[in-house]
Amino acid sequence: MRKKLFIVLFAVCISEVAIAEEEPVLWFTTAELGEYWNSRPAVFDKQTVAYLQAKLRESRAVWEKNKGKYQNSYTYTRAFSSWVGFGHKTAVRVKNGVVVERHFEAFNRDNKITESYTEGPKDIGTHKRGKPVSTMEELYEECANAHLKQNPKRNVLSLRISQDGILGGCTYRSIGCADDCTRGLQGFRFAWDYSAFRLQYPVPFEGKK
Repeated sequence: MRKKLFIVLFAVCISEVAIAEEEPVLWFTTAELGEYWNSRPAVFDKQTVAYLQAKLRESRAVWEKNKGKYQNSYTYTRAFSSWVGFGHKTAVRVKNGVVVERHFEAFNRDNKITESYTEGPKDIGTHKRGKPVSTMEELYEECANAHLKQNPKRNVLSLRISQDGILGGCTYRSIGCADDCTRGLQGFRFAWDYSAFRLQYPVPFEGKK
């Protein structure tokens, strides 16, 4: 019997919620399985860059087919965590295809928040720190035209697709680099606003006016 995978959402303070795992995401990469030994569960599939681009186009088609069903409204988070413990998280909320909210938190190696803000419709994008206020369409373009365009002879390219077909990650990492080397769409979590699993968790934003 399959287990259910609930996508993690961050509340206003972007508090992490435990993940109940279903079948693992699909992870297409130009690397060997052993290079991502600590990233299970995932279905690893070493492939060419052209194959990764093809899978991305398939995912984009799934996105285009389904976004109307959910009024093109959703929340996603992007996170970075250094091997020494510090990091940051950005949560973005999109309503009817327009970014309406962004929340950012930075934390130190003791997991204490060192900086945070919440932007509403009137001040979206006014803070320098944090990931850009991108829509999913823009993230698909970023993946295709930036991250998967890196030289595969010098970088490990990876594409993650969630079990419902939506983009779940798109990164590159310099071959031979040891620490904090991954770039791109990493630490990514996505949920439609009106999906069943979204309602399992608190609304990420209370709505800044």
